[in-house]
Amino acid sequence: MCYVPADWKFPQALGGKVDVQNWPVEMLRSLARYVNTTGAWLAEDHGVPNLLSDPPGLPFTHQTKLSHMILLAPVNEDEDFSSVEVGNNRVNFYLVIPITAAEATWKREMGAEKSIYYVVGSQEEAGDDVFIDYIIDASRPCTVDDLNCREIFDNQSIQDEDEGEYYGEFEDLDTENSNEQVTSEENNSGETEQCSDSSDLPAESSEDSFAAKHNKRVKRE
Repeated sequence: MCYVPADWKFPQALGGKVDVQNWPVEMLRSLARYVNTTGAWLAEDHGVPNLLSDPPGLPFTHQTKLSHMILLAPVNEDEDFSSVEVGNNRVNFYLVIPITAAEATWKREMGAEKSIYYVVGSQEEAGDDVFIDYIIDASRPCTVDDLNCREIFDNQSIQDEDEGEYYGEFEDLDTENSNEQVTSEENNSGETEQCSDSSDLPAESSEDSFAAKHNKRVKRE
């Protein structure tokens, strides 16, 4: 799933050439298509390049710098919205946040918790402390190249580690080689992916999860 502005002009039909109107929908469909065609799985904190371009990882359109994605917990929804049982399988819902190539590199090198978690959130709830809103802004600046957030928060991470705080590491999606084989489905809207092995997912109760970070930020602000 993803959030777009209320005045976003959607196309009348799906498919066709990717353009400024349909790319968020086609972005979601590409993730579901990837899971179905490869048998791989996607989970929270996974990073994925733009699968619609050739080669993968180019901007979604010529009018945006956004070229990659990260999957996060759907924190604006009810708590029981996170998954649904379909037969003997569990379908997990994720919030897809489009990011730039530099932001994807930051996430891959530092881990989601020490990069993207710092800059993604609800601007409506947390104001200027949020650089990447949950709602897609195709024209937003890159938090790494334009706003220098990586240098700022990497320095903060070093200070936190000196104080004994631990940060976990998260793996990125390998779009060319996956050793995991699981049953995957696409729902009617093409917005969700299914993982049959819950042990591969981050612990839901973890204080370091994106949902926990979101709740702390909103409460603090």
